[in-house]
Amino acid sequence: MTTDNFPDIPVERWSLRFRAAATEEAFVQKALHQLLESWEFASKLGLGLCIMLLTAVVYYYYYHEIEELPDRMQGPRDLQLGVLIVWFALHVLSLVVLKTSCVERLKGVHIEIILMTLCLLVICSACLTKEYYLGKMFHILPYYAKLLGSDCFSDSWLLLMLLLAQAIPHLSLPIRSCMLWPLQLIGAVSYLAMILLFGSPEQYPALLWVCYIVILILLIRGKRFSELTSRRMFLLVAEE
Repeated sequence: MTTDNFPDIPVERWSLRFRAAATEEAFVQKALHQLLESWEFASKLGLGLCIMLLTAVVYYYYYHEIEELPDRMQGPRDLQLGVLIVWFALHVLSLVVLKTSCVERLKGVHIEIILMTLCLLVICSACLTKEYYLGKMFHILPYYAKLLGSDCFSDSWLLLMLLLAQAIPHLSLPIRSCMLWPLQLIGAVSYLAMILLFGSPEQYPALLWVCYIVILILLIRGKRFSELTSRRMFLLVAEE
């Protein structure tokens, strides 16, 4: 989606920013209230997901019917739990900040940077929540097969987490497209880097990566169309 579809909007072709800096700043500030509401909703959703993940991981490590956990698995266990606890703490911290006066000091661009950082953190650490990749990193994959009662690992959960980290800012958060470039770039190469470095339990991981990229392209195209529409509406309201 390019600006050719909206020739009447004075924006830059690729970043979609208004050419006038004052207009761009006003556009960002106008979306501030909606951005805060979306941040709160996403934080509550993420908090619930973290609670479910922590419950599942704690059950597998502490209540699963296996023998005493081997020493070699204690480091990966602590790393996996640590990542999930950090995710949980960040969502709690987000909700606390949103309820305090601190949030009033933040500008729209500051909130965009915070949200992008959170999404990037999820993408970069997602593989540390999956037993297959922990097993490959620490060379203890057979131990995880015994722990889970099966060696039929899958990348489905990892891909869902990567897509979720992309879908939230593209569909639910009114973040500008120009702020999403780092997330899009890192998201595009993250899964590919994982399968090149550690392999994959899937039979055709390259095909899964291509499907992931196709979905990411659709998210980017939809985001650009939505933002161009929002910018046009902003100009129409400003002219009245």
